[in-house]
Amino acid sequence: QVVTVVESALPLDITITTSANPVVAGDTVTYTLTVNNTSLLPVDGVSVLLRMPTELSFNDTVDVEPDPAGCNAGSSVTCEPLEEASWDLGTLAASEVRTITINALVDPTLLSGDLIVAPVRVSATNMLDVIDLLDVIAVQN
Repeated sequence: QVVTVVESALPLDITITTSANPVVAGDTVTYTLTVNNTSLLPVDGVSVLLRMPTELSFNDTVDVEPDPAGCNAGSSVTCEPLEEASWDLGTLAASEVRTITINALVDPTLLSGDLIVAPVRVSATNMLDVIDLLDVIAVQN
């Protein structure tokens, strides 16, 4: 008997783009997170989690589209460094694409050569694995 092994790709794909790289301390940088269902079936319970780098912050009611489920700070509207912003995207139909846009403030005390590392995690209820990405941008004042 012949056994054929077929590699199975994850049904979701995520891309992270930034409006600038390098960035300037004290300016803003726009992150665009694009989640794409590349499969022929719906993917349920899709969620995106961004752990804020120590060098960034944003107002979670003004600087983000769509609004996140909130940061883990509670009553504050500012998503501070090391807090986690999350988005519940629900079900993505086959080939559906969703975009999250974040206008983040870059810490004004950063020096040229500093790096900003933004970790992003994407998961879904019917996906056996999670997607973990790191987006790195440099500071050049």
